[in-house]
Amino acid sequence: MQNNAFWRTLALAIALVSALLRAPDPAAAQDASPSSSSAWWATVNPVDNNVRCPATLAWLNATDVEQRDEEQATTDQLTEVATGPELVREQQRISQAVPHAERQWAAYSRWSTVGGTAQEAVIYATRIVRSGPADATGNERTDAETVDTAQVAYRMLLDNGAWRLADRHIFEQARHALNHQLGVSMLQEYQRLFERLIRAYNARDGDALQSVLDGQALEDYRAELQRLEDQQDHRMVQINGNLNMIDAEPSAAVMIFQGTWTYADADAAGDAEPSAQAAEPTTLVHRLELVDGQWKIVDEAEATTRRDADGTEHVEGCG
Repeated sequence: MQNNAFWRTLALAIALVSALLRAPDPAAAQDASPSSSSAWWATVNPVDNNVRCPATLAWLNATDVEQRDEEQATTDQLTEVATGPELVREQQRISQAVPHAERQWAAYSRWSTVGGTAQEAVIYATRIVRSGPADATGNERTDAETVDTAQVAYRMLLDNGAWRLADRHIFEQARHALNHQLGVSMLQEYQRLFERLIRAYNARDGDALQSVLDGQALEDYRAELQRLEDQQDHRMVQINGNLNMIDAEPSAAVMIFQGTWTYADADAAGDAEPSAQAAEPTTLVHRLELVDGQWKIVDEAEATTRRDADGTEHVEGCG
């Protein structure tokens, strides 16, 4: 894929998030850098959950608010989530925005809180966003979509008792137009691969897995099948949800599944319906690549956040 940097880390491990993020503006790269000569983004040290959890939740909320405010060309909630250089930058950006001119259709981000103090936290994030204008009915205009990728450091400050997004430093970013016809064909290919993956998993069929997986994804699923065999775990997986495209190019693509993942205990005699456990909300992001002329899933990442129906965010390890 053109934007291979999307799959690299910024020197530390990056965790997955399914939260929606707004598309970066390449023209604003200089504005995104802090005015101070001190490299706050170089702060790397252990951060406990008393800082990581509230700072991360505030960052997720801030990026959501900024995206909504940019789409609606309003600053109604901006001062609640941003401060300092970030607030100035967003106010200028929104002042030039046209309401509802562009919408975000799909997004993916991996991040890690890499350092900080009781008053400050530094978050590294790698993100990819598919966006574009809507038609008169509010639906996608698939002929005018773009995909943005970026690697960014964010500075969170504890300001008057609340964590706020104070600054950002862009390490790398890129943008390319999306070929809609290619995207549609890739979504169909992804559906085929995903269905075959679930069937192979449930059948504990290593050969079938190899026909749809490669690279790290194949290694991970082989290890999982071995673990299931060692534990004599015969549960099957039932899925229900939606498949979506984040990015597609001639030799690689990024796709996402959002829905529920249910484990079911198969009846040993095969005479009864499997006994299903509670459905678990699941978001999986897959990277597809052409391998010897065949499309295969080569990487899989699972969300470490979830959002309730009322919009409440939950971060793994934060209660």
